[in-house]
Amino acid sequence: MNQFFRIDPERGLQGTIEVPADKSITHRGILFNAIAEGEAEVRARVVGRDNLATCRAVLQLGADLIVECDEARAAFAASENLPVSIRPGADGYAIRIGGRGRRGLRQPEETIDCGNSGTTARLLTGVVAAQPLVATLDGDDSLRKRPFARVVVPLSEMGARFSGDRLPLTIEGKRPLDAIHHSSPVASAQVKSAILLAGLSSTAPTIVDEPHQSRDHTERMLRAMGAAVNGAPMVDGRWRVSVEPLDGAVLSATSFAVPGDFSQAGFFLVAGAVLPHSDVLLEGVNTNTTRTGLLDVLRAMGAKLQVENERVVAGEPVADLRVTAGALASTTVSPETVVRAIDEIPILAVAAACAEGMTVIEGVSELRVKESDRLSMIQLLADYLGSRAEVDGDTLLVYGRGSGEEKRGAADRLPWADCGDHRIFMAGAIAQLVRTGQANLLGE
Repeated sequence: MNQFFRIDPERGLQGTIEVPADKSITHRGILFNAIAEGEAEVRARVVGRDNLATCRAVLQLGADLIVECDEARAAFAASENLPVSIRPGADGYAIRIGGRGRRGLRQPEETIDCGNSGTTARLLTGVVAAQPLVATLDGDDSLRKRPFARVVVPLSEMGARFSGDRLPLTIEGKRPLDAIHHSSPVASAQVKSAILLAGLSSTAPTIVDEPHQSRDHTERMLRAMGAAVNGAPMVDGRWRVSVEPLDGAVLSATSFAVPGDFSQAGFFLVAGAVLPHSDVLLEGVNTNTTRTGLLDVLRAMGAKLQVENERVVAGEPVADLRVTAGALASTTVSPETVVRAIDEIPILAVAAACAEGMTVIEGVSELRVKESDRLSMIQLLADYLGSRAEVDGDTLLVYGRGSGEEKRGAADRLPWADCGDHRIFMAGAIAQLVRTGQANLLGE
């Protein structure tokens, strides 16, 4: 199915958007409640296949789970082989989870299919490593190409056994695990989270050091559920997180409504900033500072942004974000900021292509091993916009307007249409709006 969206060049984008639920927080709410004691409800207006992959996984590992929603949404959840209860008039999804708590998880009868969800797979490595069972994780072709050594190595040091460092990956868990002090070469929330989850079942406090603070949804949620998790900067500028073993204690099941996903909001923040005459209000967005690097970069570029109605939901800061159109200037983005904007670099590149001058984005090598080689795809996006992007080692350079690198004849094809990477696809849709005033969304 093709869907065309057009904008009036005299009005740009105008209106209010309620942003879909934060995918990262939804994953954690499902998985952490599955290993907690008691019952909980995770409420989200929108969930995608990645989140439903986590639902399937916890079911296979013995947790109780049912998805409550209206009839239209029920068909989608049922198509992912999940138990569904129809709640007429429901505004979104309510995922009800009965945790295993002290009973522990059970050995799955079949391979756990993580689909395209790297978060599902990597967080599960930490959970399964701490259970006295054997489980095999697998995924689609894209996920099978992604590296898992960064979680396999530290979890192996803790005493779990792994069949390799790529999917399909068989894990032989152990309880208790040995505590470790792991120094991570990259700031990765998924790596950190896997180690912290395993550390809940270790013999002593487990410590993770990372070059810069990565997103901290895991720490916030574990603390809310009763775990002792602490984080602080070190003298050398690195970030240290530690977790105490639960010993005889348990995590307490916690219900909450998932705030809006900042990564989803990022596409519309950039669209509102670069499309003339735009005025967009994004409601209920998670504004956790470990996620909002894009917000800081857009401010540095001169974007007209306002943060309104600030509040706290389930331990996470939430606000409404308003953006209006205006001229953008180039900037330099540090590796510390890139860590807080790693998923938003594709749409940031679109903003940079529309800005005056050359934007420098440092510390981007991680983009090579996402759902696609995002650095290569960003170069294609820049070509489409009549700009140019190049990679110099670990640095991305995007040449915007007035840089002398504009091209007279930009590519007409849509090179991202079949890349299998949703963030590139959405960045491409915004690029289409910028160039042609309409976006062609290719659906199933």
